[in-house]
Amino acid sequence: MVFVPSCRMTKRGRRRRWSDLSPRARTATVLAGLVQLGLLSAALTDLRRRDPAQVRGPRWVWGLVSLINFVGPISYFVFGRRPRPAGTLDADGDTRPAAEPNP
Repeated sequence: MVFVPSCRMTKRGRRRRWSDLSPRARTATVLAGLVQLGLLSAALTDLRRRDPAQVRGPRWVWGLVSLINFVGPISYFVFGRRPRPAGTLDADGDTRPAAEPNP
């Protein structure tokens, strides 16, 4: 028998299969996968559309970082983007209003 550290083993010593999971565990796995794909899609789309001057560091590096499960896309959104300056276009094509001066 070959030891595979990434696979969970059952009490009988065989690999756990999809059919061995409870319905709740299956649902959680599918939901986690959908969230991961949504985050990845949003990060890569934003990275492709965002001006390179608005990204901290090389865009290709953030593209690779975004491939890391959950952590990558979230770290791009938190650390990789610079805020858009006032008066620039947002994703919808609307201009972001300039900040109101304080009296």
